[in-house]
Amino acid sequence: MSSNSLSSVQLISTLNYIQQQLNIYANILLYIFGVIGSVLNTIIFSQKQSRTSSCSMYFLASSITDFLTIHLAFIPRFYSFVNTDPNTYSLLYCRWRFYVFHSLIMLSRYYIVLACIDRFALCSTNVKYRQFSRSKIAFRLIPLTALVWFIIPIHIILFQTIDKNRCTQVGFYSLFFSIYAVIFAAVLPPLFMIVFTLLIFKNVKQIRRRIQPTTASNSLHIKQRDYQLIKMLLLQVIVYIISTLPYPPVLLYGTITANVQKSNTRVAIESLITNLATLYLIYINVSIPFYIYLSISKTFRKEFKQIIINYCLKYLFKSHFNHSIATGTTRRTDDGIPIHLKRLN
Repeated sequence: MSSNSLSSVQLISTLNYIQQQLNIYANILLYIFGVIGSVLNTIIFSQKQSRTSSCSMYFLASSITDFLTIHLAFIPRFYSFVNTDPNTYSLLYCRWRFYVFHSLIMLSRYYIVLACIDRFALCSTNVKYRQFSRSKIAFRLIPLTALVWFIIPIHIILFQTIDKNRCTQVGFYSLFFSIYAVIFAAVLPPLFMIVFTLLIFKNVKQIRRRIQPTTASNSLHIKQRDYQLIKMLLLQVIVYIISTLPYPPVLLYGTITANVQKSNTRVAIESLITNLATLYLIYINVSIPFYIYLSISKTFRKEFKQIIINYCLKYLFKSHFNHSIATGTTRRTDDGIPIHLKRLN
């Protein structure tokens, strides 16, 4: 065996090993952090003070969608570590799993787009635009958006197939899906996010320049909590755009070169790059929003600490009370009421 052949074999072996380790450890880490983060996001944004904000409602909807997406993405991958992947032999499973997964991940993206539009409307000096930034509107748009994104990708159920033990697209549908995914996943969401983010900056500058409103009807005051939500949203948009940039070229390249004869080394390199660009970067978007919010927002950190304290105190108080009942050591007042309950009264 020549030195070139030996080095190629070693490179392929190294790349396959890296991909194998990523499939195990990166998946586990993303799953754990993603589940914890989405659950905590759901708890925080479902609190009474959060439900009054339309932007928080979009964050809540996105968090619930992320939770479902994470499970649908990772549980089958964990199952395939020790069992035969159903994607390799069950066409029904292949089509429906990918359809639901795709619908959920698109939903998460477009809920953030709605949050961007919502913050733009909130900061607008136009009263009509500000009407969009209401919880009533969010309650209507959230299920409507879900309905839309379970209708648009219905073609997946019809044309997704199994080819070479992979759940994938073939022939003309492969090209169609690539163009569709680039437009609706990699172009439109970042475009909407960038446009409305710039408009938010513009409106915020206008608000700060205004010294005294001319009329009461045009007066505009943005609460500190709303500013915090804007900061959270802007950082999430930046992370989304950066992590989405590699997706369109990699997807189109894979479609264009699908019928090209490739060496084993090239296949190993492309497989690793494709996994990084189309899987892990996408999964990062649904796994780290909680940590983005926690790092950027003082209000979010305060609410998170308050929830942790409340739940911990509730658990400790309940445990102490049950222990006191079980051991019969609960202190009572003269009228027979436990002293800790007497204090609550």
